[in-house]
Amino acid sequence: MKHLITSVAIALSLAFAQSAAAAAEATGEAALIVYRFDKNARSHGIKVDVRADHRNEGRIATGEVIVITRDAGTVQFGSSLPNSPAAELKLKPGQVHYVEYSLTVRNTRSKLEVREVGEQVAKLHLDELPESTI
Repeated sequence: MKHLITSVAIALSLAFAQSAAAAAEATGEAALIVYRFDKNARSHGIKVDVRADHRNEGRIATGEVIVITRDAGTVQFGSSLPNSPAAELKLKPGQVHYVEYSLTVRNTRSKLEVREVGEQVAKLHLDELPESTI
């Protein structure tokens, strides 16, 4: 049942992203699917801020997905976590970008990775998650 819920959530987020991309192309915007993929069990309960150009877009835990539309151009994705890296993306109108957040917790230290991934990598990681929510 959980796999069915995950598959439905992924299908809905991808379908929404495709319709958002079509609408975005007409207005000069790009669609972004931001998701969280952790293999570290210690980080599952921790929510991370998603920031685009220092603007808070929401908080995500492992398995959660956020769909965002932004104007075409350069945007920096990061978080409010201390010493967290940022990923710079060059957005084109009508294009869908996938941004992966991954948090690792060891002892009292946490390490966040933010990177742009291809559609196939995103689908693979989202399929591996026990439960995805939009």
